[in-house]
Amino acid sequence: MTPEQEREMQELDVEIQIAEKKLRILGIRKQIAETELAIVELQQSLKEQLKAETARKAAVA
Repeated sequence: MTPEQEREMQELDVEIQIAEKKLRILGIRKQIAETELAIVELQQSLKEQLKAETARKAAVA
């Protein structure tokens, strides 16, 4: 392998490593977004449950 080919191989190796790290970051961002969505869904569910409970208590009183 010529020195030029060796240099090109090293550059490609670095590019692959960068791409893998970017992919990992995107995966982490996806997990964060999914977690945030789950939190919002839980908050909405809790609000609905509280409203239903408040309405039930008001009907009983």
